[in-house]
Amino acid sequence: MSKHVVILGGGPGGLSASLTARQQGLSVTLLDPEPPGGNALNHSLVPSKFLLNAVATLEHGRRLGSRWHREEWDQVMTDQHRAMEEMQQMTRQWLDRQGVGYIPESGRLVVGEARPVAVETPSGERLEADVVIIATGSKQRLVPGAKPDGQRVMIPRVFHMLKAVPEEIAIIGAGATGLEAASLFIRLGTRVTVYHAGTRPLADFSPGLSRTLADRLTAEGVQFVWGARITGLEARPETVVLHWTENGVAHEAATPHVLLASGRIPVFTADELRPLGFELDPKGFFAVDPLTSQTSVAGVYAVGDAAGGSALLANRAVMQGKQAILHAVGQSLVPTPVVEAIYTIPEIARVGSTQGTRRYRAELPNGLILKPYLEQMPETAVEVVTDADGIVLGGEALGPHAADLMNVVALAVAAQVSIDHLQRVSYASPTIGEILAQLA
Repeated sequence: MSKHVVILGGGPGGLSASLTARQQGLSVTLLDPEPPGGNALNHSLVPSKFLLNAVATLEHGRRLGSRWHREEWDQVMTDQHRAMEEMQQMTRQWLDRQGVGYIPESGRLVVGEARPVAVETPSGERLEADVVIIATGSKQRLVPGAKPDGQRVMIPRVFHMLKAVPEEIAIIGAGATGLEAASLFIRLGTRVTVYHAGTRPLADFSPGLSRTLADRLTAEGVQFVWGARITGLEARPETVVLHWTENGVAHEAATPHVLLASGRIPVFTADELRPLGFELDPKGFFAVDPLTSQTSVAGVYAVGDAAGGSALLANRAVMQGKQAILHAVGQSLVPTPVVEAIYTIPEIARVGSTQGTRRYRAELPNGLILKPYLEQMPETAVEVVTDADGIVLGGEALGPHAADLMNVVALAVAAQVSIDHLQRVSYASPTIGEILAQLA
């Protein structure tokens, strides 16, 4: 008799676990009150990336002489909704073809009868399973004061229901979401101010590269307020007032719109989880084994945002969902490099370790690679780090297609390829990948 897997959450991690489980011959029940695709498809990741791609296309059109007007925003959102509906339908059809049972409800964790943990739905259905995968994502961290209303105080879910382009917006947080939003709105003609508690964005990236990205956004017109610790919001008839401190000094500023992008918090509370035997990390997310994603409760795994970590990434969730199922059926696992990509304009991405013995760099434009001239791209910089023997450990890139470049470097890290091999590949021309042959 095959094992039964119950999966909470139909986003990237849950869908990956579903596919892997079915490939392993397991029966699967997936629960999610959202349409298939979870928060990533329906509210945040896909809607925001659609809009970023749209503004990049509009920008290219402007260089060719076409003009876009704010009044045409309705058409952009109509196209976005059509694309989302197609993806939702395709995802649901895929689940059906795979034989995945789908329950359009949430699930809460309760003490099981035959197992340590069971899942119970709001309608009263109780599911006992051999394996439970928790892929419920995370929630936006809020700021004291005014609550999100989708108009003046917004959270990332607004990207699928943005009725008009704001004239001005304040963004709280200079992480991935905040910087992507800044890239989007500044190209739509919005006045953008980003407030961030740190002294630079993207702490996981090297200081030089992250500051270069901030400089490029500043050149586009984005204003940054560094060292600003937001203490509260205050709703007024026509504005929202931000209260913050900088070096212990209190400040305030009024703005018509605010986007909260200051971090994520767990979906489940400690009071719900600790009585069931779950250990939590300092931020309240499930504490998991870094290789298998297994929690402290036997047979229960947490993947994606539910497992916390410094980078909450869809591709990381996909990898963890697959690894969790493979571990559950007894397969051995090896560490997998995860590309961290942020789709600002220009993109920034990294993979593996940036600490090594040797560093190899390449920059564009130059006269040997045609792609930047064909697409009128801004400058691109790539750095790859190796050990003393030349084995690739990781890398970073800033510029168009930075994520694609790091995909190649990720494969090199996983295969323990030498820098010589990376440099000697005959990359297709004209492509951005040719820059890897010029690392020196």
